[in-house]
Amino acid sequence: PGTRHRMREVVEVPAEKIGLVIGKSGATIKELERLSGCQIWVDAKTNVPGYPTRLVNVAGEPGSVQDAKRLIRERLEILDGGVRSTPEGVVREIVMVPDNWVGAIIGKVDPEPS
Repeated sequence: PGTRHRMREVVEVPAEKIGLVIGKSGATIKELERLSGCQIWVDAKTNVPGYPTRLVNVAGEPGSVQDAKRLIRERLEILDGGVRSTPEGVVREIVMVPDNWVGAIIGKVDPEPS
């Protein structure tokens, strides 16, 4: 039997939007994998405070890789569009939180020391 051609591509995602790709407990990235048939993972080396983008790796057959990249772009566009379009009179405040404090804010017990 012939071997399947596999490839890997990298998608740059703005660091502040990576949560839209990962989802709660990795649920979104798992769903993207299921829908596309690809392996999808975030390069841990790009999880650096101040680093403007995170690198998302997509591996699989060429058509599946293109599907995964499209799904990631669509997710960012749809959700980002919804975040940006706030109704008149609604105040939205963005609070920058150091990475080592995020767990404390969303529910972990103690932040990691700086």
